Amino acid sequence: PGNVDNNYSISHRFGAPLRARFIRIRPTKWHQAIALRAEVYGPHKYFFQGPAGAQSPDARSVIVIPGDSFLYTFSKLAAEARAAEDQADGSEGADRPRGRRHFRFTVTAVGLPVKEKEKWLQTFAPELRKVSDLMRDWDEEADYQLVSWINSKIEGENRKTVTLNPQDLKLAPRERMQFQRLDPARIPQWQARPKDASVVSSGMWINLLHVRFAFLRALNERLRRALPFVDLGTGLEYRAGHKLRRLGHCIFNDLKMDLLEKSLRDTAHMSGSIPLSLDHQKKTHSQDCGLRDPSNSQCLFVQAFQQCLRVKVAQLRQSEPSARVFSVNFVGEAGIDAGGVYREAMTEIVTDLHSQDFSLFILCPNGVHKINNNMDKYIPNPRSSSPLAIQMLEFVGKLMGVSLRTKATLPFNFPSIVWKGVVGHEIDLGDLEGVDEMLIQSLDALGDSELTKEAYEASFGDDNTFTTNNSDGDSVELVPGGASVVVTHDTRHDYIRR
Repeated sequence: PGNVDNNYSISHRFGAPLRARFIRIRPTKWHQAIALRAEVYGPHKYFFQGPAGAQSPDARSVIVIPGDSFLYTFSKLAAEARAAEDQADGSEGADRPRGRRHFRFTVTAVGLPVKEKEKWLQTFAPELRKVSDLMRDWDEEADYQLVSWINSKIEGENRKTVTLNPQDLKLAPRERMQFQRLDPARIPQWQARPKDASVVSSGMWINLLHVRFAFLRALNERLRRALPFVDLGTGLEYRAGHKLRRLGHCIFNDLKMDLLEKSLRDTAHMSGSIPLSLDHQKKTHSQDCGLRDPSNSQCLFVQAFQQCLRVKVAQLRQSEPSARVFSVNFVGEAGIDAGGVYREAMTEIVTDLHSQDFSLFILCPNGVHKINNNMDKYIPNPRSSSPLAIQMLEFVGKLMGVSLRTKATLPFNFPSIVWKGVVGHEIDLGDLEGVDEMLIQSLDALGDSELTKEAYEASFGDDNTFTTNNSDGDSVELVPGGASVVVTHDTRHDYIRR
């Protein structure tokens, strides 16, 4: 198979050497128009003969180069020896084939044979154990910062992670402030000391950041081949797809995007635009009457939802990124939908979700309490649990899919606790703090390790029970009969876990 885009070159190796005068390349499949560039590489019979008569290995031999680079120097003595040799055999000037005077070589990283790998592993066994011990202190946050920095770098430079080398991991001073776990001052590095000193005379520098990057790059290259065969939508914790979703912070964006783009292409559906008629006057009347509930509101979101109830899901999966899923008409308003009307309608439909005039979503507690942390974010209303409200939430998910497929970047204004729930990621305290910082502060005070029993009783007394207030202010029991179960100094940690 050949390449599928203009960013990657595909290499194929023949199992055995071939002798041929011509090579024919015959394309069997192509996209839009045939365009091909191919290069053929192979060993040749020529050698470079040095002044001492020694010959270099042929192109099929593996030369182990320790470290990250090497230096080749043409010495003055070698040039003088070659001149003397020319004079001695009388082959000066044009009598000697010009090809014997010049040569070129190509360095290709092809890896080491298994036996060579085993030899190097044994040689650097102490260093590997040291790296393994230091890696125990490398946590999820460090991986997240490393992958985030790599993603920003490859996007800014318009390149792929396969072209990124460990030596490229050089953070600017401003980046060191943003990615503090990657600060060179905090990253261990040392000079390797192999058992056999003749292997590397001057030793190699080992940088833990480089080692971790090499590990993540190897992981991503293996996942690139395996991910198409993994069910990432599974909800079973023991399945590989579920475990890989939890490792999402270790997967580079270009791999994710390649997988996403392929999935979008494979599930695309060719269909016409869905007619959609929206009435601003009906929306205004609904707001004036205070109709906020999903069952009686007539905002543009509800109007679009009602007209799409009988639309098949496949009709929303357009094949073109810039396609218009809906053909929009505003009742009583003149306008031809050449693109602008569609964009305005989609933006208004999503904006209605983030409004005090529609109760399917509500402002998060940080916004209610005016805490400057996601204070403009909206979360699902706990009271929106009727079958109709569930259908509307499913329609919100369909609109997210439309936004993703058509690259419309619709203004969904949700916090991380919502997005993680959508993709099945585990929610942590940081996500909860992003919507209710006051709750986290009260839990931190309640779980303080220095809080004595006397201080607890003086501060909380019998006021705390196994209940909590959800995002709309309603009281919820954490255990059966929790309203009558008092939280004590001994049971406070159980209360916090729940």
